[in-house]
Amino acid sequence: MTRYFPLIAIVILITTGCDQKKTEVTPLPRMVKVVEVVASGEAQQRIFPARIESGDSTDLSFKRGGQIDALEIRQGNNVTQGQVIARLVAREAQQRVNERQTAATLAQRQFARFQTLAGRQAISQAEMDVQRANRDAANAALQIRP
Repeated sequence: MTRYFPLIAIVILITTGCDQKKTEVTPLPRMVKVVEVVASGEAQQRIFPARIESGDSTDLSFKRGGQIDALEIRQGNNVTQGQVIARLVAREAQQRVNERQTAATLAQRQFARFQTLAGRQAISQAEMDVQRANRDAANAALQIRP
């Protein structure tokens, strides 16, 4: 039995040495960000220069071209239907009206001359029709807004 004593001691030592004990891992504490909230009167305020724009915008166009004489609204104003937004320089539009008036007067006088000639049968009916068409076209152009 004494012979087996060292052998038993080695077997016990080996079996207990191989037995691994589970070590309990304690979880690390979670890190959190801490912010101190203070009343708005005590906090510093930051001011950033900026301009806020609406996501909705509209490109404008006019029926007639020309230079803008007066802009009646400003950015951010509400606009209603029929409201005047801008005024164009009236000089160019008045010039177009005068040109059309002159052309209509000339066409009317030319038509009257040809009517006199047609009464004397000095011109053909085709020439008279051309002059009537010219007179009507000039009067129609005068009726169109400049």
